[in-house]
Amino acid sequence: MNFPTASLIEPAMLSVSFAPKQSKPLKIPSLLKQKADPTYFDLRVME
Repeated sequence: MNFPTASLIEPAMLSVSFAPKQSKPLKIPSLLKQKADPTYFDLRVME
């Protein structure tokens, strides 16, 4: 199963696991939510 979303989300999850506390914790989940949201891809295609 070669889904682009999987290759994007998995490394992001690893980044979250090893992210220092200095990172903004609210920003990372919002990015993951956008990538997982179908409408996010639709908007990118429309652009």
